Amino acid sequence: MQTRGPNARMPNIATIAQRAEQAGFYEAVLGDHIIFPNKIMSSYPYAESGTHHGSIEGETLECLSLLTFIAAKTSVLRIVTGIMIVPNRNPIIAAKQLASIDVLSEGRLSVGVGVGWMREEFKNLGLMPFEERGKVTDEYIRAYIELWTRENPKFDGNYCSFSDIRFLPKPIQKPYPPIWIGGESDAALRRVAKIGNCWHPIGHNQKFPLETSNQLENRIEKLNHFTLEAGRDPSDIEIAYRVPHFELRSTNSPKPFMGTQKQILSDISAFENIGVNHLILDFRSYKLDETLASIEEFANKIAPHFVK
Repeated sequence: MQTRGPNARMPNIATIAQRAEQAGFYEAVLGDHIIFPNKIMSSYPYAESGTHHGSIEGETLECLSLLTFIAAKTSVLRIVTGIMIVPNRNPIIAAKQLASIDVLSEGRLSVGVGVGWMREEFKNLGLMPFEERGKVTDEYIRAYIELWTRENPKFDGNYCSFSDIRFLPKPIQKPYPPIWIGGESDAALRRVAKIGNCWHPIGHNQKFPLETSNQLENRIEKLNHFTLEAGRDPSDIEIAYRVPHFELRSTNSPKPFMGTQKQILSDISAFENIGVNHLILDFRSYKLDETLASIEEFANKIAPHFVK
């Protein structure tokens, strides 16, 4: 879903969410940034240029506010933070916002989380040191779970502490909304193995390319190894893969998910066969008619072949 531009406004964003729901899509995924500083030296890992499109425009709606809005405009579409930058928000406030969204959406929230990549955003928000963002993220996630599941939650960490509080209402989903862990590094995989319900990789990380099913399968094998080391069953962890590019064409392409209907159907099957449970496609455009056309094209030409 769009967090910037003309489609990140009423009524366009409501139209897109409702049309996707009507077309049978399962979930909508939203990115997360709070600010874009004027000068950004940090390299965005998911673009060859190293530049995030939003950083050029400087515009973004706040992710959790937008999730609440989409929840109000839909009835069965699941809503996902993909990904929420965990260190950006006080953990008690974030846990409260997420629990509230789960209650108001009647249990339709999945919480995609990550450590962030933009040093300048951290500095301007007055956050913990950028180098400690992984440790902060791990601790905050544990704090969320404590708040969501315990009658008398208490936590004493290096970055977060609380006790003698009531935290109500709890999320509707039990024991808590699914936690999707973003990132492609070994550190991210270990985070999934220890605490995640789902791994949410993006296919075009320049350092950890996962564009093909073979590349992704190799990383899934490593994730499974880390999961067993953590004393968990790999089958308990789902895979939500974000496709780096998607385009129906009249001719085949060497890139997965860019080609004829037959090629794309084959690509989807290949990724399904290696364990992908959620396939995240990017239909964003600054033109409403183009976004809606992409949704309808996929719903009519691709989705019927995979309806169970």
